[in-house]
Amino acid sequence: MAIGENLKTLRQRCGMTQQQAADKLGVTRQTVSSYESDRTMPDIEMLKALAAVYGTDIDEIISDSKPLSSPRRWIKTAALIFLALLTVLSIAADSYLYAANRFLWAANGYKPVAGGNVPEGPMPGYIEMTSVWAKLDSAAGVAAVAGGILLLAVVLITRCRFTAKQKAVYLALLAAGLLLPAIVFGALDPIYKIVSYLISPAWTFAKLVLIFLVLLIAEAIKKSGHTVRP
Repeated sequence: MAIGENLKTLRQRCGMTQQQAADKLGVTRQTVSSYESDRTMPDIEMLKALAAVYGTDIDEIISDSKPLSSPRRWIKTAALIFLALLTVLSIAADSYLYAANRFLWAANGYKPVAGGNVPEGPMPGYIEMTSVWAKLDSAAGVAAVAGGILLLAVVLITRCRFTAKQKAVYLALLAAGLLLPAIVFGALDPIYKIVSYLISPAWTFAKLVLIFLVLLIAEAIKKSGHTVRP
């Protein structure tokens, strides 16, 4: 059994250095290195601790088959694609709304009705452009929820773990992708205010935060089910 090679693959799959793994296990880095090079063999209690830290089970550690090393890479790729998709949809939606207001309302001399965002008088093409905006905005909301749930499921199923910093950075990038286009276009819009642009993406981001919290709770529950030797 290539336990050492399996342990190395599992550690790398979790994105940990030997020192980080050692800190979680309460041992020295040299001990982790010794396990991975097969110089020493972890006892049953340490195997349980290693399985808990790497989010796996003992069977995968002692298996003759090498653990799958690609899930973490695929999750990162999928997460980046998801981020890019939401950003593109947000920019596209906001640009349509901005163009309708800038080149139809403002260009034709229309002013907002007092106390509201609806202009006086009909404008050819405005309904069509805002209809595209509404569809793109709706697509961003649906994609955010569907993609977020899918990423959540994959992370839990593959048992890949990411640090709190990595999660926070990714959540911040999602916020930027959804909210920054709204802020920029809203600031430039001669008719609508920024808040009009922010309502929908802010609600979408709130849903992503909820999915993120579900992930944290699920990981906490899984972690509580393991006992790691101090």
